[in-house]
Amino acid sequence: MFYTSPSFRRKYPPAWAGWMSVMPGEDDFIHTAKNAPFRLHDSAERYIVGTYNLQPLLAFQAAVDYLKAIGFQNIRNRIMELTDYLIKGLNKLKVRIISPVAKKSERSAIISFSLGAENRQCIKKLAKAKISVGERAGKIRASLNIFNNFQDIDRLLEIVKSFC
Repeated sequence: MFYTSPSFRRKYPPAWAGWMSVMPGEDDFIHTAKNAPFRLHDSAERYIVGTYNLQPLLAFQAAVDYLKAIGFQNIRNRIMELTDYLIKGLNKLKVRIISPVAKKSERSAIISFSLGAENRQCIKKLAKAKISVGERAGKIRASLNIFNNFQDIDRLLEIVKSFC
């Protein structure tokens, strides 16, 4: 339920019109004329621009159900396992890690590190190998997720190693 007073509707016109906010013609169910003059409903209906796009909502629900089936704690554990592996690999290469990694409570799935002046070149080489990382504040940002595996990280470390 949504109510607006007539003074509110005069003061705050809708930002745009949608198929549900426009008054249909005398014999029409909805206004269907394209690029034709129209009149908004006089009531609060003038703010109802349409309906939800259900396909993305259904896809989002399926994704949430999928993650729930795996279990959020299992996901956290897996991501921590992957980040541990990446951190050990970077430490072995003596790469400077920017992200807080000393305390597990401060860690996330994102590990930022730096090769100094070689960061941009490394990012380009990783991209050519179809390894997606980001550049943030001039640093290399690796973001791990449940679809990653140890082989993905090994491929990343192999390219990083070429810059050490």
